[in-house]
Amino acid sequence: MVQQVRPSKKDALSRALRLEAKKALDKAGIKLSVPEQKPKSKSK
Repeated sequence: MVQQVRPSKKDALSRALRLEAKKALDKAGIKLSVPEQKPKSKSK
């Protein structure tokens, strides 16, 4: 119930988590895209 009293904190946490998740996904996507592009030719 204490969390409901401070919805601002939850919003900030959600925003920070979303930003970190997006950054991690972007990094993983770029890193995965590099090695995935090479075997892509072999797969086809």
